[in-house]
Amino acid sequence: MTAGGSRWPAGWTSVASRPTTPWPTSPSWPGWPASTTSSARTCCRSGSAPWPACSPARARWPARRSVSSGGATTRTKLAEAGELLEAGAGELDVVIAVGRLRSGDSEYVRRELAQVVALVDGAVPLRAIIEVGHLDDREIGEATRAAVDAGVPWVKTGTGWSGVPTTEHHVRLIAEAARGRAGIKAAGGIRDVATIRAMEALGVARFGMNARAAIAAVAAYDERAEVAR
Repeated sequence: MTAGGSRWPAGWTSVASRPTTPWPTSPSWPGWPASTTSSARTCCRSGSAPWPACSPARARWPARRSVSSGGATTRTKLAEAGELLEAGAGELDVVIAVGRLRSGDSEYVRRELAQVVALVDGAVPLRAIIEVGHLDDREIGEATRAAVDAGVPWVKTGTGWSGVPTTEHHVRLIAEAARGRAGIKAAGGIRDVATIRAMEALGVARFGMNARAAIAAVAAYDERAEVAR
């Protein structure tokens, strides 16, 4: 990130000049980044471990911001994204403004995502999490189109925290709305190889599964293959 570059929101000259408070000294502070291991990856989340665990020394760590409702202001999302890029994040996830979408304001969602796209400027893979567990079929289509129209290169089904598993139906709705203009990542409640294969056939190129679920799915598949022999 270059000071004074076009990636910074209006009024900023660098991350240091952003309108926010300094990093606290206590990891219990609500905004303190933390690392959580998932599927052998390090994801930056809030409030469970100190900042050094997510230091730039851990290269290419993915970071997810505005989890899980996406209710943070656009200014906050941009501040988080800019800071994480400077810290060395290798991927970024941003949850859409679910409340705005459900209130019928998909244009707000599109405009907000477009600003994040402009900030990231292709520096790292960027995914818009639409949180299918909180949306009906029509809203899933609207969310996907808003993300694609904003220029987001990946649409992700969910954070995995909504309590509603991602299904083939969800993926099909996203694929129909995206029309090949964005990659699809499926995450949340995916537990077996058959589901993975079915979703792959619908266009899913990446999956989000925690290590325990992934190992169990592969073990179950191997066991069935052994019985078939």
